[in-house]
Amino acid sequence: MKSFVRCVWGAQDLYPEGNLFRKNLGSLQREIQIVMQNKHMGKKFVTYVLGQRNYDFLTDKGLDCVLVNKKDALFDPIKRIWLHKIYLIGAAMQDFDEIVYMDWDTQPFKPIPGNFWDTLRQKDTFQAPLYKYSSIKMPHRGNRWASKVLPSGAFIYMADKSIPDKLMKYEHVETLRDRWLDEIYYGAYTDDQYGGWKNTDFYREHFEPEWCNIRKGVYKKENNCFGHPKTRVIK
Repeated sequence: MKSFVRCVWGAQDLYPEGNLFRKNLGSLQREIQIVMQNKHMGKKFVTYVLGQRNYDFLTDKGLDCVLVNKKDALFDPIKRIWLHKIYLIGAAMQDFDEIVYMDWDTQPFKPIPGNFWDTLRQKDTFQAPLYKYSSIKMPHRGNRWASKVLPSGAFIYMADKSIPDKLMKYEHVETLRDRWLDEIYYGAYTDDQYGGWKNTDFYREHFEPEWCNIRKGVYKKENNCFGHPKTRVIK
């Protein structure tokens, strides 16, 4: 079984006024409306949710949701905020054999081709577009360029039920910097699959999904059908 997946967690009252995450939650309602109006996908995804209030809001919108826990947050809502995403993806992988997770501002901008899933299956069981940060994130790689590139959390293909648990274990690896960021976990995981970081061409061969372009992405694919960010209605 396979599915497209999105996630929601948190609540504005967990954060002080002016906090970035509080602002992001405030804009989520608009992003949800835009996603629901996308003619290439609409409501054809499952949303995994933390928080009874979030679940009630989303189901009232007519979305297909799974309430994983009635609490709004299970980890430190600031220091480990993005760990919630990995946790919820793990819940989705208990229900499906393969998924494509999407951030709310990731959308298809043209029809999803019939060979979409078959093409993803030609590479590794974890895939995410390679993203270039402006600052160093993985200094242990020993190369300035390599230290700034990580798999993006905006679009993730996963087809191995053991991966979420493996990702969660990086939370305890103290040598990793910026462990509040989920993309650190994805970078550590993809590095470890082949004995460490190789190069961007090797990454593309194994982990780069051909269907999604992202802002500041290392690779721009001409035949892609998803974009991030896509914050307008796709008509």
